Amino acid sequence: MSRVTIKDIAARLSVSPSTVSRALEDHPTISEKTKARVRELAEALNYTKNLRASSFRNRKSGLVALIVPEMNMYFIPELINGVNAAAEKNNVSVIVLQSDNSLEKEKKLLKYCLGLSIDGVLICLSEESENDDHIHEIIGDHIPVIMVDKIVDSESIGSVSIDDVETASKAADYLISMGHTQVLGLFGNPALSITKSRKKGFLEAYTKHGTLISSTLIREIPNILEFDLLVESAFQSDIKFSAVFCMSDELLMYAYHMILKSGLRIPEDCSLFAISDGIIPYALHPNISHIHHSGYEIGIRGLNLLTDALQNRPAPVTPIYLQTKLCEMDSVSRSF
Repeated sequence: MSRVTIKDIAARLSVSPSTVSRALEDHPTISEKTKARVRELAEALNYTKNLRASSFRNRKSGLVALIVPEMNMYFIPELINGVNAAAEKNNVSVIVLQSDNSLEKEKKLLKYCLGLSIDGVLICLSEESENDDHIHEIIGDHIPVIMVDKIVDSESIGSVSIDDVETASKAADYLISMGHTQVLGLFGNPALSITKSRKKGFLEAYTKHGTLISSTLIREIPNILEFDLLVESAFQSDIKFSAVFCMSDELLMYAYHMILKSGLRIPEDCSLFAISDGIIPYALHPNISHIHHSGYEIGIRGLNLLTDALQNRPAPVTPIYLQTKLCEMDSVSRSF
């Protein structure tokens, strides 16, 4: 999809480009009726103002955007560090924009990027983004876009992440090898593709080994503030489990404190395992065994992929999955 220009709007309304330009700038010489017609059509066509002067159209601004769903103390800071490290080597600058996990704000930020003459966009999708339709609608083929970490299936947009199904399956295989056949599985928002994939991989691994995890042991937490409400009952009932699996660092922190609050020892009374970016596990005692995935590496690979696209080296459309690593620490004991 090519970018809508002032000339396109002018042609549709049978007025001059200068009239459209002045109407968009709220110039006093243009009638309110004409201004309204211009603004209405501009919005309908997803027109965004291009700040780059026409004499500089063939130059690059040297600026790329990273859109993230939220700022937290877990994965995102490492992702940003990786992007910045690669950006410095590639002589580009990065602005970080936050969508607040809102699809509508994500759309606004994409439009903002076009208006700011950003060369390219890295995007970690919001919780509400179920496909890439809005990216095509707003960005089209004007600038390259690469998805990182939280991605969706796409036929035309490259991405860098980990294989969430395989990663969760690897975690389950390890717990099974340690004798943990009944595990309390803690997962995030059930609406997210990352939650669905990690839950799928975890449960399929147990099924493959001939063990079924009771549905009462699978807890999905749409909002981390509901953690105690949704999880505490498992520690207060007769439900039997020898280990707790957390699909993220955020859940790991809450689970760790829940276990200790329940008077249980890690790993003597209850083992604990997580998928992690590898920072939080070393801050807890005992150190937490985990599957390590690196936000830093995803950031580097994503920025390098975007740089390739900016230099007219087509990015692969098939997802790039980075390898994860099992890190055995001190939080999982054998249960036989």
